Amino acid sequence: ELGEESGSLQEEEKEMLEKVFEFGDTVAAEAMVPRTEIVAIEDTATVRDALQLVKEKGYSRYPVIHEKIDQIVGILYIKDILIRMSEEEITPDTPIKDFVREAYFIPENKRVSELLSEMQKKKFQIAIVMDEYGGTAGLITLEDLMEEIVGSLEDEFERMKTDKDVEVLDERNFIVAGTTPLDEVSDLIGVKIESEDFNTIGGFVFGLFGRLPEEGEEIRYHDLRFLVLAMDGKKISKVKITKLK
Repeated sequence: ELGEESGSLQEEEKEMLEKVFEFGDTVAAEAMVPRTEIVAIEDTATVRDALQLVKEKGYSRYPVIHEKIDQIVGILYIKDILIRMSEEEITPDTPIKDFVREAYFIPENKRVSELLSEMQKKKFQIAIVMDEYGGTAGLITLEDLMEEIVGSLEDEFERMKTDKDVEVLDERNFIVAGTTPLDEVSDLIGVKIESEDFNTIGGFVFGLFGRLPEEGEEIRYHDLRFLVLAMDGKKISKVKITKLK
């Protein structure tokens, strides 16, 4: 068995090395998401529209367009909206233009090895690939570049949607698995939840009760309400979080 595992590991290492060498010759046009598959949002959209898009598509970042896909005016990070929700009063009708970040544009023939270095240095998560006529050819993400070397990765919201660990109901209500780490929950809802005793939201809520809760019980913590939706034996498996302010 050890020999088989060793052989398998060598094959995986060989495959990764081959990908690294191929990576050096790859250009953006070969690794990008084509324009026909881009999920974008209009610059006239509201916070409500953005959160609905998250529920439907599951991504955490979207190109913002003005009327058509060839006019990308910036990038919307859903996390920016969630953070602002915890810091000040914004409504579902707040325009997303208040949250749009600068877009990073590159030519189709840019080597992805150079692009990876630039995106990491400048902390861009998405690059818009332009054709020679100034139109949008596609987009490429940091995840796309990493996949060229290490295989399949998933966007943070896409993973949450796929695994059903997290479900965004609206701008104030979220359903999370009890095993979700506290830092992920904090990023999602835009409210910092800290604990020296627990690492997961299930453990944290258990600590708030100080006993084993029953399904349907709820408890408040500052401006948050936690509702126990499901138990798995003696652990909390699903929690609904509501932001009260």
